[in-house]
Amino acid sequence: MKKALIGFLLFAFPFVLTAQEEGETSGNVRPEKIPDIRYGFKGSFKLPTPIKNKAFTSVIDGIADANLSFHYPFLRHFYFGAGYRYSYFQINDFRAKADLNANLQIHSPFAVLGFERFATPRFLYGVSLRSGYSMLHFKSNTCLSNNAEGKGAGQEAVFIEPEFTLELMSGENMAFSFVTSWTWILDEFGAENICLSNFSGLTADDSKGYYQFISVGFGFTVFLGGEKRSKGPRIYYD
Repeated sequence: MKKALIGFLLFAFPFVLTAQEEGETSGNVRPEKIPDIRYGFKGSFKLPTPIKNKAFTSVIDGIADANLSFHYPFLRHFYFGAGYRYSYFQINDFRAKADLNANLQIHSPFAVLGFERFATPRFLYGVSLRSGYSMLHFKSNTCLSNNAEGKGAGQEAVFIEPEFTLELMSGENMAFSFVTSWTWILDEFGAENICLSNFSGLTADDSKGYYQFISVGFGFTVFLGGEKRSKGPRIYYD
């Protein structure tokens, strides 16, 4: 997570420097203009890391967590929206101590409520809460005796996900962001999901607890419609 944040800051530095250069207009007095959020699209690509349910954290590796959504402001700094999330996990045969070729794919339509605010004309931050319905699809070679596709015991459950973003504008309608989120899926993972009776070295109690994973990565926002700006305090230049 630290490496991802450092990478975002290095990426952001040229834009911040440009913003400072644009503001260095000697002999002028002008108001600072702070944009308001507008409707548009948001997307992100993150790396998920399982953190709860011992069976889930012990045998599964996170590969990808991606989403795309449409958002619409209903107050100056608040928006609501809807979108779709796709997550992919690989089951680690070495850590599971079994001859496995297995994966987990999660499809999740969701609604989102968020707060987003410009701190400067180029930098904004936000927090949001997503909730929706996750459909978990397992596939494993250990399930081939049950069906030709190797489908495991799928699950469906509600998920909840708070997310925090730091965003930097690139032009008037595009922003790039550092994104971190924490996801709860209200169901439990166990060996039966991939047609096994148990995992070597783990007990039934190790499968208790909801799916939980933290994801860190990068995102983007595309603002649509005309740019709306609010006047802030006047800044005086020598």
